[in-house]
Amino acid sequence: MKRIVVNILVAFILVPVLTLGRVYFMMEIMHDHSMFSGTFAEYVVLDPFLTFFLTPMIALFFILLPNYYALNYLGKRRRLNLLFKIIVLNTVFVLFICLIGTFSNIWVFPYWRNIIWLFYFLPASILLASTLHLLVDQKEGL
Repeated sequence: MKRIVVNILVAFILVPVLTLGRVYFMMEIMHDHSMFSGTFAEYVVLDPFLTFFLTPMIALFFILLPNYYALNYLGKRRRLNLLFKIIVLNTVFVLFICLIGTFSNIWVFPYWRNIIWLFYFLPASILLASTLHLLVDQKEGL
């Protein structure tokens, strides 16, 4: 029960912060306005449904739920450390992007350049897996 509540809190608090942090970095620091031509404040006000509801729901059902099931399955066989949990979460991210890539045109040619996806999600994987590990797994002993 505690893991479910923490997953919901992570999805609805930490995921929007990560999303807005990435957008802020791109728009205000890198001055890359290719995704939105206005300011960062206009971006946040324009579509709060996407940032504060849709993205957390997608993260909850397509990232955190498969991560929970993978850790639950693998945790029955061996004791899991934080590094292994980060690798599992990064794998879930990469599998999700591979699923999305089959329906949209996100692949780069030559295909070996697509390995960037392994490192693109690594900071988010480290932050999310560490948060879940500290808030839930340290107490339960998963």
